[in-house]
Amino acid sequence: LLDPDGNYTDTDRARRRGLTLGPQQLDGMSALSGWLTPEARASLEAVLAKLAAPGMCNPDDDTPCVDGAPTQDAIDHDPRSPAQRHHDGLNAALRAVLASGELGQHNGLPATIIVSTTLQELEAAAGHAITGGGSWLPISDVIRLARHAHHYLTLFDERKPVVLYHA
Repeated sequence: LLDPDGNYTDTDRARRRGLTLGPQQLDGMSALSGWLTPEARASLEAVLAKLAAPGMCNPDDDTPCVDGAPTQDAIDHDPRSPAQRHHDGLNAALRAVLASGELGQHNGLPATIIVSTTLQELEAAAGHAITGGGSWLPISDVIRLARHAHHYLTLFDERKPVVLYHA
């Protein structure tokens, strides 16, 4: 008889599971490594089958296709490697989860990307912002993210928050 689950138990797999997000490099990129459970892999495969298909979620397109089917032209002219499409598909899935509002709150705020930057960097559209998690984002990414975001503004004066009143 064959063991349908192989020689590994759920406990073995649970002990081994994990994802590690490496430190940001000088270019802002981060390595991701780890081990997925069979269930997590199956879930990721299903998401990537849709969102990482040729022509889907291409950030270089003027209006990236994120739902429905991409045009044949978008498919035919998609220069990205499978690894790049996987990245872009995962990024689109994460954006959709954040935009859905289904994550609820974290530390009293809606689960969202929180960034801090200066007015000068925003006005110049140059420099970088720091996220609530300590990562840095180029201002160009901050501006792009802000197009689809719910904005919360806090002003600081010499590192102290300025209380804003609404009458």
